[in-house]
Amino acid sequence: MKEYVNNFYGKVIIQENDMYTVELYNGDTIEHTYTDIADENIANATIIPWVVQEGYLQEEKNSETDPVDPSDPLFERDFIKV
Repeated sequence: MKEYVNNFYGKVIIQENDMYTVELYNGDTIEHTYTDIADENIANATIIPWVVQEGYLQEEKNSETDPVDPSDPLFERDFIKV
């Protein structure tokens, strides 16, 4: 997995009902919010194209051209906002 150093990040929040909310950031600005996601893996998968495609602006990038492994330490560092 390559490094992704840009202004695009995601934040995964566990809701009281054990569902997940994902906030997608461009810098410090929340651009999109998705709620009631049933699984943490799906929540992480929501963040991947946002970061890889730099805010969905480079749609030619996909899982074949830019594979991402959520278990790689670079995923936590480059994709997740704490």
